[in-house]
Amino acid sequence: MSDANKSTPIHRWTMDTDDPRTNGKVLLVKCVNKDGTSYGGFQWPKSGVVTSPNWSSELFGWPWALNIGGGMNPKYDGTWIVFAADVDGIVWLDKKAKVQSAEVVYYGDWCGAFRYTMDGRVAWIRHAASGAAQNSGNYGAAQNSGRRGTAQNSGDYGTACATGRLSTAATTGANSHIECGPGGICAVVAERVTWKVDVDAVLIQRWADGGTYHMAVLIPRKLRARTNDVLVITKGKVIEHRRTST
Repeated sequence: MSDANKSTPIHRWTMDTDDPRTNGKVLLVKCVNKDGTSYGGFQWPKSGVVTSPNWSSELFGWPWALNIGGGMNPKYDGTWIVFAADVDGIVWLDKKAKVQSAEVVYYGDWCGAFRYTMDGRVAWIRHAASGAAQNSGNYGAAQNSGRRGTAQNSGDYGTACATGRLSTAATTGANSHIECGPGGICAVVAERVTWKVDVDAVLIQRWADGGTYHMAVLIPRKLRARTNDVLVITKGKVIEHRRTST
């Protein structure tokens, strides 16, 4: 990360933590069957070291829970796993990554997996945005239409728009508008946001209330929202739903 104009790829992004299992490691997220089995009947442990003896499809995951759905459809009703791996042991495969050995650090539902990786994901989005589209003025706009692009806005009433496939858009401005493309993640660090929906994207919102931090993950299909619907969201709750004309 010595070159300020070149962002670190998501599959090589690490964080300093107080937990020796995750300190300096890449965290990958994976969804499996409810019983913890994945492709070929491979049984994932609930914690501890896990190893794939043959580089088959067992130890695949999405680094920092970005590109969710790349390479397979996510099972939101299944078991979700976060595993920590050394940077040098990761092989990037365009839509996901694989490792031969890692350590399971979380085993539970999808919301918990997103929450577990939230700090690293937001930190990477901020880092990547430093070399992408970025705006800090009130009423400003940041836009990126490239595949896997990033747009970030920190001004009040601004707009962050990253419409390329597998893109990320981030805003920390109050009363901002946000949009991202299919497979993308909209990250919001504010109490209120207006989201122009893509049905294959998700929105993650984080806000502070009385000194306590809260987080919500919003999925269009669970909200019965369609692509191009507009949702006004306050503290994780949809307070207005403007439907697409048919």
